Amino acid sequence: MIPDAPLAALRSRLVATAGGYLRNMVTGGTCHRCYTPVDGAGMCSRCRRDKADDAAAVLPDALGFMTYASRHEPIAQSGRLMWDYKSPIQPSASAQRTIKLLAALALQGHRDCPRALLGTAPTAWAVVPSLPAATAPDDHQLARILRSLARPNSTEISMRGVGDPESPRALCAAHFAVRSRIPRRAHVLLVEDTWASGGHAQSAALALRAAGADHVSLLALARWLTPEWGATTAPWMKNTLAGLDYDPTICPWTQASCPT
Repeated sequence: MIPDAPLAALRSRLVATAGGYLRNMVTGGTCHRCYTPVDGAGMCSRCRRDKADDAAAVLPDALGFMTYASRHEPIAQSGRLMWDYKSPIQPSASAQRTIKLLAALALQGHRDCPRALLGTAPTAWAVVPSLPAATAPDDHQLARILRSLARPNSTEISMRGVGDPESPRALCAAHFAVRSRIPRRAHVLLVEDTWASGGHAQSAALALRAAGADHVSLLALARWLTPEWGATTAPWMKNTLAGLDYDPTICPWTQASCPT
């Protein structure tokens, strides 16, 4: 955990840079697992399907989300941020700096939260690779950002997406190859830049489990909302997310105060 003064400075800098368009997760009227809008209570249909899958017992032990993003207002700027920082044509240096602030708050400001939730601290970290594989693992923008934030002796787990999966959104450990040795009794912190359906990230978590990880905590920097999927609509986003102030003190793992 960052000491109080540097943490306060990090929070202030993030709010000054992007607080006008970042939005915290909404915990009322949304899936209690992935925070997409739902009709009624409980989980969205996609999360119910995932939990009912035979592989559900080895899905991530904990899920964390930092902000919403979309192509639609009032979170369209968050959506542009997530696209611009990794643009294959010309990545935005400004967007990459903002992503680094968001990742620093998540990883350094809440370093102890996965340990408090699961009883064991993360001992390694990995980034969800592109699927289909588009770049070498070392070229992933998020991996470069996380290396600059990681503890000096932390273990990076290298992963690679397969070339042409038949159903890329389906849950399937075979979609990703783990290219590093998983430490014994490892708790891997898996980081995704943008969660849309959750298929990619959760398949990467399954691959880590299959390779020997005891625990996997999955952190998504942005929860992508797609209007007209389920109960997600443009009016819902406008009515629910407009005018909110981003609160950097909210824990991405609990969407409330940090666990102790």
